Amino acid sequence: MNAYGGPADGNGPRPAGGTSPATPAPAAPGVPQPSTPNRPGAAFVAQPAAWQTWWNFQQVEFFRRAPRAGAVTAPPSGDSVGSDGTALAAMRARLLPRLLKDAKSPHATTREAALTALGRFGGNEAVAALRAALRDENSLVRIAAILGLGSTGASSASHTLLHLAFHGNGEGLRDGTPWVRQLSIVALGLGRRRGFTATVDPVIEALFKSPWSSDTERAEVRKACLLFVALSPTTILDAPILQSLRDESENLGVRTRALETIGLARLQNCVPDLLVMASHPRAELRRSAALALGRIDDAGAIPALVRMAENDNDEVARGYALASLGRHGDKGPKGVLEKALADGPKRLRPWASLGLGMRAWFSNRAVGSTAPLLAALEHESNISTRGAHAIALGLTREPLAANPLASLLDGSSDTDTRQLASLGLALVGVTPARERLVAHVVEDASPR
Repeated sequence: MNAYGGPADGNGPRPAGGTSPATPAPAAPGVPQPSTPNRPGAAFVAQPAAWQTWWNFQQVEFFRRAPRAGAVTAPPSGDSVGSDGTALAAMRARLLPRLLKDAKSPHATTREAALTALGRFGGNEAVAALRAALRDENSLVRIAAILGLGSTGASSASHTLLHLAFHGNGEGLRDGTPWVRQLSIVALGLGRRRGFTATVDPVIEALFKSPWSSDTERAEVRKACLLFVALSPTTILDAPILQSLRDESENLGVRTRALETIGLARLQNCVPDLLVMASHPRAELRRSAALALGRIDDAGAIPALVRMAENDNDEVARGYALASLGRHGDKGPKGVLEKALADGPKRLRPWASLGLGMRAWFSNRAVGSTAPLLAALEHESNISTRGAHAIALGLTREPLAANPLASLLDGSSDTDTRQLASLGLALVGVTPARERLVAHVVEDASPR
């Protein structure tokens, strides 16, 4: 899976977490992935439904976005924590000594977590510890150090990352670190959001255009550069992005990520190509186009998504289109989502449900999505789809959703359903939902 959800190439690493994958691919070392064994006698591990995989990569957005923020908003300005500088400085003063100590812990998981936090909070004072961790014996700790250097936004960290991006080694980095060049490019994108200057942008352009030593390496570097643009939008890659998108011989993973980068970075001058790709013969490209169209404020976006939601012959593309219609908030056609939820194919109902929930979440006013979702939950027998309804009800943030979600939480013996009902209550956020969720956590000692 690529970092945003375009499918396709199954050979590439994942330099950073993504938002909405479409097909499975190798994951980072040490990260367990569900799989279907192909040897006799192996235990079967069920694959999550497509909507669940999509949601796993999307959910962070919904816990940090301001309520009723509108369907199309500017990209986040960075990873800053809160707006009260005094409170943040006090928190940092308390945390920094402990984090610097934990960065030297004998336990690799503690070191990894400490380095991630140092990147977020430490600034210039964290750079030395992060550089030292490039020599750590554990590869995941070294990865956290590379990404942490970018998160500091410190100019001294940018020099280390630029070297690693160009050379793939050096700067004291221990041998055996996977995906060094790609991770360093992603870290530069994080740093660009946090304080690195625009002098980094031409470097990314040069990396993107370099032929590299193999087609595989070239594709992976290009995908990392596209993630840089998504993290820190810049126009410097607009022409190369379009060139890659239009080139039928280009790596499919690069093209899918290029499409999604257009949406994530809101590259308006690329929208005509995005609309063309919504009808491309390759389902992978249509899927990524559907994801991107959910983030583009253009007159052609909603009609294109409606056509995909109603007529596309690829189930995932139709699902992505339904979710993306919801992302447009009250600008999107509510009737299309309600019809798909009530009368559409069973495997599309979770997507229609999530689309209705997102329509409420991204609207500037309440849009009355709760009633059809409650009716759907009441009559739904499929466990997976009930989980989608639980999330969708949470996204409405309507107090009326609190009691049905609490009943679902208390009345189900299925672990996934209980987790998603809890998540729905957390998303609702109003006092009754909080009280029911807290009571459940306090009172329920069951390991379910």
